[in-house]
Amino acid sequence: MNSFPGTDPANSWVIDDDDEQEVTVVDAEISRWVQELRQATISAPPLIELDNDDVVELESLAEKEIFDLTRDDDVASGPPARRNPDVASLGLRLADVTWRGMHLKEGGVVQINSLPQHPLRYTYLRIKEIYQPTQQAGQLVKIRGLPYIKSVHLGGLLKWHRREVVAVYDIDRDDDRGPEVQALVEVQISDVLAIRTLVTTNTPYPEHSEDGVIVCRWKHLRYWPSAKFRESSRTTVHPGYEAAIVSITPEEADGPFRIDGESLRRRWRGEVVLGGSYRPTSGGESPTAPIELEEPTYMNHGRRVWDRARRQVRIPGQKYTFFDSFSGAGGASRGAVKAGLKPMFAVDHWAPACNSYRRNFPMTDVFETDVSDFMNLVVDPRADVLHLSPPCQVFSPAHTVPSEAKDAANLASLFGCEAVLKKVKPRIFTLEQTFGLMMARWSPYFNHLIGTFTAHGYSVRWRIVPLADWGLPALRKRLIIIGAGPGEKLLPFPEPSHSAEGRGRSGSRVKPYVTAKEAINRIRARRGVDPLHNPRAMKRLNYAPWNGDSILPRCITTSGGQNYHFSGAREFTLREFATLQGFPVYHAFEGPYIKKQIGNAFPPVVAEHLFRHIQSWLLEEDGITLAEPGLTIPDHSFVIDEDADAILDALVVDDDSGDEDDGIAWLFGGRDDGGLGNGRDAALENGRHDVHMVHDFVDISSDDEGTLAGVAMDVDTDDSEATLGRGWRGNMMYYEVLVVD
Repeated sequence: MNSFPGTDPANSWVIDDDDEQEVTVVDAEISRWVQELRQATISAPPLIELDNDDVVELESLAEKEIFDLTRDDDVASGPPARRNPDVASLGLRLADVTWRGMHLKEGGVVQINSLPQHPLRYTYLRIKEIYQPTQQAGQLVKIRGLPYIKSVHLGGLLKWHRREVVAVYDIDRDDDRGPEVQALVEVQISDVLAIRTLVTTNTPYPEHSEDGVIVCRWKHLRYWPSAKFRESSRTTVHPGYEAAIVSITPEEADGPFRIDGESLRRRWRGEVVLGGSYRPTSGGESPTAPIELEEPTYMNHGRRVWDRARRQVRIPGQKYTFFDSFSGAGGASRGAVKAGLKPMFAVDHWAPACNSYRRNFPMTDVFETDVSDFMNLVVDPRADVLHLSPPCQVFSPAHTVPSEAKDAANLASLFGCEAVLKKVKPRIFTLEQTFGLMMARWSPYFNHLIGTFTAHGYSVRWRIVPLADWGLPALRKRLIIIGAGPGEKLLPFPEPSHSAEGRGRSGSRVKPYVTAKEAINRIRARRGVDPLHNPRAMKRLNYAPWNGDSILPRCITTSGGQNYHFSGAREFTLREFATLQGFPVYHAFEGPYIKKQIGNAFPPVVAEHLFRHIQSWLLEEDGITLAEPGLTIPDHSFVIDEDADAILDALVVDDDSGDEDDGIAWLFGGRDDGGLGNGRDAALENGRHDVHMVHDFVDISSDDEGTLAGVAMDVDTDDSEATLGRGWRGNMMYYEVLVVD
């Protein structure tokens, strides 16, 4: 044991933890907002919507308040300021030391004075290193450790409980050392107040919360573009380039205070079907019995590691199920389908958008009602993946004047997100919002929104994402939130698929940004007339031309965002607006207000990139491998159109290679004697196998009924065959791809 000047045992002292009872400004603010939230019931007034163009304009102005932390070129130049250099270069490392009668050693936990240079108000340290500086005589011993803060000081990101603390990790992107090194905080030994007992557990509150014991169940991670940026942003309200609230994993928990992830998952949502809850049978039903797999082994960071021989092959047609909340015209669902998910439920209150949604996804149960009313329906809408797109106007930068009606709508929207989460109980959820929610004036709403998820055991990660990085041919940034339920591991954000230079953050090759001309060129010359694409009928303009081989200079909004064709001679058609918003050319829209439906949508190309990443993560976590790559057509529904010589719909043809540029099967048709017609043709183009074919379907008439009657479509590659089913939903005939042999 080492003793140094100033370590008089007679001066030792212990701090009682009654300071947890302090009523701070943060406590009062949280309490006020929570009380207002509880008072915002289903009787809250309708949301007051702003014109979406105003929202986008004000979002641009708001970027001055919210630093854009999403670009590599924002990183300050010069060598990084590395924290916590090796103690061997600073002094003599000590295994333990005595200070004011306290025996301090590596691995112990101490309470410290609040450090003014750290706004998060660090209160405790788990000691990692102790050293005596030798560069100057008479310096006090220094201690490095992992910092902890009281949960109340997170401003509502976590529900406050007495003696509950959170480990904090500040991580610089330009530092190649691990988080466990970067996160350490250094204090002088004189800042140590008391030795404390801390339990690290992954069990939910209030388990193991005995009096006198400090409990850590969560980590708060903040990712910064660079060390210099982190140092210059100490006083900003923005939590960082990326941030997360993550539950302690079983591997990180202390032995006696550990529970396995599967038990947590079952407590929350019951049995889980590994590989996806949708498992088609000959009767079209989806059994819910879980797949029995052996317990996996574990590695660092809690990722499951499966022996390839012990993995199970996913059964044909099995999919992760998807719930689309605030679904609109189906932008998120379209991306989910293209990514391989199965939309089972959707809810939205706006009739025109619901009509478009039903047209595109006739096999999905659509609830045309407010989310609050949906919660009162007797339905079990369980899904593996939940997406939330609450109205962006609620948290718009345009909200500058206090309004009781608007504030009540804000709170009701927050309540709706939590209520849907509790009803659906997803394994993974996503949420997209205007980044105005990150503004200082909205911090109580944002913090409470995150807190409604963490209150149910969800780990949550958030970031402002430039959507061009995920394939959208337009300049727009959105707040994207990802959450993982109890017992699930929180996945990272997907890597960018596109960049201005065609290179990723790590130097890897990615695609260049999609240009406006590239997006519009996807509207190919085809048989029939697309009612949404008639360039000659568009309003003629005399504007300055702009370079169509660049990204769209303005965002697509509910009224078009003042965008016009790059020729300067006309407005965009509705189909062009849709492709610029990331919709495939075959997505149908029902009037009226089609432009508004397009502008309100979560861009499908962005959703596809996100949901492909989520599916890959879940498959890896579940220990499921896909069948050998081959030409397949994912499960997809489409509706027969009565227009003569019209493209009826299109199917995405996927070869399971992970390549997003797979083929398209176009369906053509002509009317015959007033019926729905015969001679349904299909053409497969631009697939990886460079297949081109045209075949006739069997005759179809409006008298044909019969659920999932088979119709075969031959595919000229190794005698592959797509088996289609035919049926009715209301007064609409639909086809559904069932199997590919």
